[in-house]
Amino acid sequence: MSSRPLYCVTVVLLAVSTAAVSLCQKPPAPKETVWFALKQGDEYDGMGKLMLDPLAIISGAKLSKVLDNCSDDGLAYKRFLAEYLNAGHSYFVLFGGGAAGSAVVGETDKESLAPSVDYKGSAMLHGLVMGLATNSVMSQTGMSSRQAPTAAERHSASKIAENLFAKAGVPPDSLAKIKVRNLTHTLLLPSKFPSLIASFSIEAGGQTRPTHNLFFIATFNGSDYAPELVWTRISKNEVESERVTFVDQGDLFGDGEEEVIVLDRGWEGYGYRIYRKNKNSASNWEPIFETEVFGCG
Repeated sequence: MSSRPLYCVTVVLLAVSTAAVSLCQKPPAPKETVWFALKQGDEYDGMGKLMLDPLAIISGAKLSKVLDNCSDDGLAYKRFLAEYLNAGHSYFVLFGGGAAGSAVVGETDKESLAPSVDYKGSAMLHGLVMGLATNSVMSQTGMSSRQAPTAAERHSASKIAENLFAKAGVPPDSLAKIKVRNLTHTLLLPSKFPSLIASFSIEAGGQTRPTHNLFFIATFNGSDYAPELVWTRISKNEVESERVTFVDQGDLFGDGEEEVIVLDRGWEGYGYRIYRKNKNSASNWEPIFETEVFGCG
């Protein structure tokens, strides 16, 4: 599987003297970078349009939250709009760790931090399939690692979901109602082994129709896929229903290690969470950052 290298071309220029100039030299990196989730809007923020949702501002190794229009600091919110979401501003788009085009900001709705964008690129972004946008100068190039899973991988993911739901206390008669919401095959650098990132749900039925939800990352261990990150919510009613969906992966800090970004949607709104491999355990992930909740009243 490709490690998505940065390809370089060297051109010899003849002037007063002969010099070799590398065309792969990066332009100066911005002092701070901003990262967005690039997703399709819903009935609340523009059905069918592609939107930018702020994830974080990164300065060095520090992640900072982006204040939105629900915060008390209106000046900071307006400053962010003016600096990062002005019409015509262009961002690099990443999908599955690879370069996937560009997104240009359209006219921003001043009441929203999710402006529509004009996207041109190779990724088919729609529904639960999302990507990332950033002003970061990164070495993430080449093909995306995200692929549709094979039939064998679907079977493995379904068995993992059944076992994890059962371990969480879901009764056996409900396990037959398991549905896959999203399932992705990918490679999370620096690992050389593929991973399955999945969201499953069970509609329990009844008057309140609670939905049990599961999210996991499972990595191939040489013989089968084994869970490394597990998130479950066993709901008692519809109000408690909460679900997590894979957004995308990205080397946010430029250190060769990819983080996983997820969308966490609940009854009162939604937010994003960033996971990174635990330094003390190569087979476990830990949350390192959460955004503010979008959709406040």
